[in-house]
Amino acid sequence: MSTASPVPASRPIPANLLMRACEDDPQALETMFRQFLPEDEPVLFARYMGKLGFWWFGSHSLACLTSRRVATLRVGSFGEVLYQEGQLEDINSAIVYQPSKLGLYINIIFSVICTFGVALLFLPLITKTYYSVKKCGLVFWVAEGVSIYIFCNRKLIRKANELMRRSGLAREARVSRVPNSDSGVQSIVASPVPLTPSTEKASERPQPTYRQFEYAHQPGTRLVSAFKVVLILFALALTGLAGSGVATVSNEFTYPESSYYWDDDLTDEERTRREEARDRYRERQRTIEFAAAGSAISGAVLVFSLTVLGLVWLGRSWSAAPRQYRFTSPSRAVGLMFVPLFNFFWAFHAFPGLAKSLDWASREELEADEPTAGHNWAVATAILFVIPFVNVATCPFVFFGFMKRANAARDRLITLTAQESVSLRSDS
Repeated sequence: MSTASPVPASRPIPANLLMRACEDDPQALETMFRQFLPEDEPVLFARYMGKLGFWWFGSHSLACLTSRRVATLRVGSFGEVLYQEGQLEDINSAIVYQPSKLGLYINIIFSVICTFGVALLFLPLITKTYYSVKKCGLVFWVAEGVSIYIFCNRKLIRKANELMRRSGLAREARVSRVPNSDSGVQSIVASPVPLTPSTEKASERPQPTYRQFEYAHQPGTRLVSAFKVVLILFALALTGLAGSGVATVSNEFTYPESSYYWDDDLTDEERTRREEARDRYRERQRTIEFAAAGSAISGAVLVFSLTVLGLVWLGRSWSAAPRQYRFTSPSRAVGLMFVPLFNFFWAFHAFPGLAKSLDWASREELEADEPTAGHNWAVATAILFVIPFVNVATCPFVFFGFMKRANAARDRLITLTAQESVSLRSDS
């Protein structure tokens, strides 16, 4: 009977470990799969297969083949982890799928027609966007179990072919050694394909426990990067609103409303000229209003995104601060920010309090002489947060400065804590 089923991950995947795995680092890939596999089970194949989605809002696909099973690990951008596996002897069949390019050609032609040829300038972007959601892949059908889906980028289809070929060979070797009865299953004596040319022992390889510990205090670098991108877009939206205001004033001076009214003694030529000026004014004003509405809507969406990213980062930052130096709990720090009116008061505890906690930990643990967590930026963020209307336009930019400085202080604490963890493990 198959064991292929989604297995909920009890521990998060470290961000730095995931980045190494996305670069096909063999040790990082093995470390990520080792938390689900038996220690004595050799890994024959482990590869990064690609990403489904756009930028930071996608899921990474990783595949693994051992002497007993084929497995896949899907890691999302917001902590989602999905692990699936199936025993080799229970696999009935498998396929490798590569989609046709017809859909891409139709999208390109449609975009070129709708934009009057401007889309040709963005042809690489259109192609990348299409292949971000239209993936190649490999599917294993498992007897009495869940099918294993492994998607991959089109340029990485050779990895899917290699996994297909190796899994077939491993399955034949496995079936030839597994008895028909349910008991007494023997393991394969096949020599695994080495992941690295090094000769280090299995006990010397990085263990998942250390990686999981490190991730529990991650500085949220990806959150800061995502916040930076959204902040740039928000700055463009604010620029669009400001430009709309300037264009409105310019339109009023170019076509003053007093010229739209006239007396009965005006000549036909003057009357025609003023009517044309009025029509131009109204047409230009409609364009300005449309642009201002678009900038306002996009700005509102971006403000909501910045708020979500900022609160997620705030919660992770309080979680990363050493417990003995916290002024409050992470859940309280974030939860009380949702209380109307009270959040104006609580902002002076959530932001400067985090900076004080990190600075306190730095003085005690790192013997730092000067505060480095950006306490002044945190106070400025809290002050701007309580000023209506001004907070929307200025608070995100000051808060980003606080994020960068607080992350730098946390990085130093993370390094120290990780080193102490390694020394404790080596002593034991």
